[in-house]
Amino acid sequence: MRKVKNLKGYRQRPTIYGLNTTGFLVTAIISILALLTFLGGFTIKKIIVVTLVIAVTYFTALLLTNNSTIKEWLFDEKLPEKFSDDE
Repeated sequence: MRKVKNLKGYRQRPTIYGLNTTGFLVTAIISILALLTFLGGFTIKKIIVVTLVIAVTYFTALLLTNNSTIKEWLFDEKLPEKFSDDE
């Protein structure tokens, strides 16, 4: 007999710009804090540093949220890739 898993309430997680909501909020907060450094004036060095900080934060959050091996390591029970076996 085949074991049927209860997937009631299982749905796709919402994403914003390719990130889950937590990753988006972390990226947004760090970006806002980095942009606050411009309150003292603009210099080329500040622009380059702020751009690098925002880019590194975004790509790190994107890699961590989309990496399936990290998700498999965090969660014991594997979620199905497809919802039905009708194929």
